[in-house]
Amino acid sequence: MRTKLFGLPICVALAVLGATSLASAAPKAARSTVTIKTLMDVTSATPVDADHNGKPSIGDYTIFRAVHHDPSTARVVGGGTAICTQIDGRGTLFDCIGEDHFAGGDIREAFRFGLSKSFKIGILGGTGVYQGAYGELNGTWLDSKETKARAVFTITTP
Repeated sequence: MRTKLFGLPICVALAVLGATSLASAAPKAARSTVTIKTLMDVTSATPVDADHNGKPSIGDYTIFRAVHHDPSTARVVGGGTAICTQIDGRGTLFDCIGEDHFAGGDIREAFRFGLSKSFKIGILGGTGVYQGAYGELNGTWLDSKETKARAVFTITTP
């Protein structure tokens, strides 16, 4: 009797393990990757002196708004916002969160931003057709004031 009871948990464990293996071997839903190319115009950048000391300091932040245009037609295809918190004393390095809206939904982003000619932004998720999205936005500034950029979104959805 004892041998039968001892063997029962092992059989149950093997059955569960087998079912789990079969479930993970089932075909996954096809992933889809889309590339969106835009010309981005920063329409506003509002600095906030969080500690009211009148100079750049850690914790100050800037709120950005941008519009995305189709590069071939100049038609507005989306827009976005970002809030960037200063993380160095010189005002040259920021930690940012943001969103961009295109037809079909929103894309959520996070990134570290420094003063350079190009930038990379991580895509962390989204809504609508972008639900579960991940990927990257690669950008290149087209002017020295960092108000115009070429942006290429590479977005993968499950």
